Amino acid sequence: MKSNLYNKDAEFVKNNGSDYFSFWLFRTHVLSVILQDNEAGVKEFSNLLDLYNTTFPAAFKNTTERKKIKKILTGRINTRKNEVVPNFKLKDIEGNLLTFNEFRGKYVLLDF
Repeated sequence: MKSNLYNKDAEFVKNNGSDYFSFWLFRTHVLSVILQDNEAGVKEFSNLLDLYNTTFPAAFKNTTERKKIKKILTGRINTRKNEVVPNFKLKDIEGNLLTFNEFRGKYVLLDF
């Protein structure tokens, strides 16, 4: 559940988007609170993505951190409980490339 501190941090980020501290605060606290909230849904992640897209200057968005943040948010928006898992690719422990579609219809345990 989100706290008053979360709301204040999100408001600070929104009002001070040009400061790198706001970008750091968004990544380390605002995003973390939503990721830990089991009740957070597509709406919350969409709101964060909107905040992210409209608040920070291009200089902050052209970083490795930006790619991670955007990947996390879009992943949470596009993946829903009790729906089919989207196809993805990964390497097994022997370095072989696998796609999730190869396992459709089978039980799969993913251990990251």
